[in-house]
Amino acid sequence: MRPLRFRSFATFLLAMHVAGCVYWQPATVPPQRLIEDEQPSQVRVTTLDGARLVFRSPEIRSDSLAGGGTRPTQLAVPISQIGSLEVQRFSAGRTVGLIFLIGVTALAATFVYLVTSICESGTC
Repeated sequence: MRPLRFRSFATFLLAMHVAGCVYWQPATVPPQRLIEDEQPSQVRVTTLDGARLVFRSPEIRSDSLAGGGTRPTQLAVPISQIGSLEVQRFSAGRTVGLIFLIGVTALAATFVYLVTSICESGTC
């Protein structure tokens, strides 16, 4: 049973790590200017009909935003159909907070493990 607990804990820590280091920031400039000036590695687009797409290595082609999708496919959306555009950013504050949280969680898990081990041996 302990290996299953460890895997669950490791999965939890990995999910927390992924969630803590980056965030999506709404773009404040038009898509053409954002792509040309910043050349972001990823952008997230919400189309006027509500579809949400992530573009890797985005570029402007004619009147469309194009780039790789989450699968090995190419995506393209006419700029006129973009409702909102977000850029993936790194968050130092969230990362530091996450590292602190992971440390506290690891200490708590170690404490619980030690107390459980001592109690199972009958000296509790």
